[in-house]
Amino acid sequence: MRVFLACLPPPGCLPRLAQWQRAMQREAGGRCLPLPQLHLTLAFLGELGPLALQRAADCAERAAADLPASLTLDCLGSWEGGIGWCAPAAADAALQAWVMALRRDLRAQGLRLDAQPFRPHLTLLRKLRQPLPPQTVPPLRLALRELALIASSLSADGARYQRLDGWRGGAAR
Repeated sequence: MRVFLACLPPPGCLPRLAQWQRAMQREAGGRCLPLPQLHLTLAFLGELGPLALQRAADCAERAAADLPASLTLDCLGSWEGGIGWCAPAAADAALQAWVMALRRDLRAQGLRLDAQPFRPHLTLLRKLRQPLPPQTVPPLRLALRELALIASSLSADGARYQRLDGWRGGAAR
């Protein structure tokens, strides 16, 4: 089973994220991701069997207590490959440190992680027809209430995600 750890946007953030999607789509085309599939990936774990899945869940449960309370999204842009995203304009030191600690714990449990550096963002669109230069937008405070373990399955229509488990963050308790 392909899995990753992520935070899901609270329902109250979805209207603004949808607004950003529509604006980006008008400017660059592309396909909007369904709102229920939006997420902030913290660690991509890849294919895991049952024992490794349990070790990942144990790490997530330990880490959740110290999950930072929020992340401010205030920049839109795109990457090569036609990916449209929203992200913080400036690095969030607390979240970066927390993710590094989570990843260290996962590796200490023998789990292999994607080698990509952590760049906090939510993918909003795929298959953009043209690049979008980074642009500042009014800030959206994304509450990080829960650390979720999510399964990913690939199909001709794209990836589909299913929440397997979740742990409330310390600020959400």
